[in-house]
Amino acid sequence: MNRTRQTGLRRVVVALVCAVATVATASVVSAGPAAAAPTCTYSACNGEDPEYMGCARDAVVLDEFTYQTVRVKLNISYRCNAYWAKFENPLGGQPGYQWVILVLWNLQQGGSIVVTLTTRVQTDTKAWYSGYTAMWNNTQYWGQACMSNSGTRPTRPDLCTARH
Repeated sequence: MNRTRQTGLRRVVVALVCAVATVATASVVSAGPAAAAPTCTYSACNGEDPEYMGCARDAVVLDEFTYQTVRVKLNISYRCNAYWAKFENPLGGQPGYQWVILVLWNLQQGGSIVVTLTTRVQTDTKAWYSGYTAMWNNTQYWGQACMSNSGTRPTRPDLCTARH
């Protein structure tokens, strides 16, 4: 082989090695760390913040409804085994109901309310906003998300998700 061909071949090999190294480095950097495990499960999540405790990372929306401009969701984390209610109001303003509540029932139909957790719907904002209740474990209760004028009970059944 002549010297020019050897130099050209070396350049191609060096370029390929650099390209492979760049792609491998980019793959490692973009992968990032694995999702951290939540810091509570079951009854240890009762009354806790789903974002702070890491439970919102794997949240699944079990059911949802919209009233005026407010979207209300019943969320669950299967890793934390806990429910919470969340709302989003993309247009701001007061929808006519002051509370979003997580209601926990002892039976799927009928039965009694065992626990309610609330978050207040702001009345003084014109911009998009959202909020959520604290969590409660889902091991022995049926969860439901509602809008209400009472911070302790649903005031209209049509402003609730189904029980899950």
